[in-house]
This record gives sequence, C-alpha cells and structure tokens, in this order.
Amino acid sequence: MTERATAVPRALAPQALAQLSFDAARPLLEKLPFPALWIGQDYDLRWANAATPLRQPQGKCHECLHGYDKPCDSQGHGPCRSLRAAALGQACEFVHAHRVDGGLELFKVVALPMDEGVLEFHIPIDENFSRDALTGLLNRPAIEQVTRQGIRLMRRLRQQCAVVMLDLDRFKRINDGFGHAAGDAYLRAVGEVLRRETRSTDLVGRWGGEEFLVFMPGCDRRGAGAKVQRLLQALRELRVDFHGSPLHTTTSAGIWAGYPRTRFEHIYEVADAALYQAKAEGRNRFCFAQEHLPPPQAGAQDTRHHTGQFA
Repeated sequence: MTERATAVPRALAPQALAQLSFDAARPLLEKLPFPALWIGQDYDLRWANAATPLRQPQGKCHECLHGYDKPCDSQGHGPCRSLRAAALGQACEFVHAHRVDGGLELFKVVALPMDEGVLEFHIPIDENFSRDALTGLLNRPAIEQVTRQGIRLMRRLRQQCAVVMLDLDRFKRINDGFGHAAGDAYLRAVGEVLRRETRSTDLVGRWGGEEFLVFMPGCDRRGAGAKVQRLLQALRELRVDFHGSPLHTTTSAGIWAGYPRTRFEHIYEVADAALYQAKAEGRNRFCFAQEHLPPPQAGAQDTRHHTGQFA
C-alpha cells in the first residue's frame, strides 16, 4: 500500500472521529485535507467541510457534489450503499467513481452511521489504495474494483468505455533464460511504459504475472484500437538491459469496447477471450471482442473478433 507523504494524522482518522459526537468532531473534520460530508436519510446535504467541492451549496448530495439528478449508486431504486448501511447502524467502505473533465475521479468512501443519516469521507485513492509493489500499478483487487465502478458509471451516463487485457508474449523465456530477477526488471519497465503511454484518466493495473488490465472511460472502439496499437508499439520497442543482456518481448491484447450493457464479469470474459484469440493468431497483435456498439437506445450487435497486427 502506498501513501502520499502528507498522511492524515491518526487523531483525524475516520475511525477515531466515529467515537465523537458531530459537534465535538466538527473542528477535526474541518481540518481534513479530503472531503467530509453529513448526508441525511433523504439525501439532503446537511454539512460539508471546506475540502468538499460543491456545484451548489444546498440540495441533495448527488446534485450538490456531481450534478446528478439521481442518487449515485441506486439510480433511483432505493437508498444508496452508505444510507443502507447507516440504516442498519453499520459502517461501510467502498470505491466510488464520478465523471470529471471527461474522465473519472476515483476515491474511497468511508461511511459512518449517524442518528440522522451518514457521515462520509471521500479519501483520494492514491493515499490508501493498494498498488502492485513491483510495477507501481494498481494491484488486481484495486483495478477490479475501480473498473467495476467505472463500468457502472459509464452505463449510467450512457457513455462508451473500453476494457483492455494485455499479456506479454513468451515471457517465460525471460524468466527461464535469465532468472526471475531479470523478469522482475522487465515487468518494472513495462509498468513505466504503461503509465507513460496511457491517459491520465485511464486506469492501469497488474492483473497477475505478466498480464495487465487497462480501463479506458469515454473511449469508443476506434479510439481504443488506436490507443492499444500505440501501446503495443511502445512495448514492442522496449529494451531492458540486464547485466549486459538485452531483454525484449512482444505483447498481445484483447479489447472490449462499446456501451456497457452487462456486468464486469462478462466484459472481462470476452476481453480475455479476445486476448487468447490474438495469441492464437500469432501474438504481437490485438483483437476486438465487440458487443453492443450502438448507443443504448439503438439495437444490439453480435459479437465479432477483429484483428490488428503490426506490419
């Protein structure tokens, strides 16, 4: 787990604040460097600290914070996750995502029950979310959670997105031929390339071993194909010197892109199938597993595999 240098003092941690009444805790809440807000059971925003960016000073929390006309999680069908837990007298934690400047803003929500509603802390993801120790990318639990949330948000906003599965070709040859230290050095370099070649709004994580997942919000099929082609080219050009030995391999990718109609599990499954299709067709290329390309109000389209190969 990585944290920024300016860590939150232990006395201001949400767990400590839960032991105080709201009036007693308010001076501490005001000092928090991230948003803290009191939300009533009717979604009314009762109070927010100075670190909370508000679109309007009064109204429902989803209106004041994000300009939505419905509660964030529930889409108008029952209470949101925080209020459901608060009604049972329970605290809860989860990852949340919202649209901002054409991309996604990600944060961890810590919600504590109050007599009349819930006290929420919106903590920046980089301060408390686990990252892969080797590559510095999000680890598998992290990238899976934020991709799930991102897919739900894109579906709610009726926007397209892309899920990309990447796998290094014949990576076992590096480990077997030069040792695991060489493999680790190569994976670290791959992490640097993925961070450099993706947008700031994209989410990149190590899925496991030499496999990676990239979530691209607001990205259609054409844009995803162009971005992945550039990404594979950058990885193709990667050379890592390990004690005088040049390390190099290529990468294959599977892409799901379009308007999300189903859950993460299905999107991941078809993207992973497209990855294996790219492997079967000779590696060093990408394949699309495309579903539901038209907007939600239009008709659906059958799944097709399309291949992109370097000359």
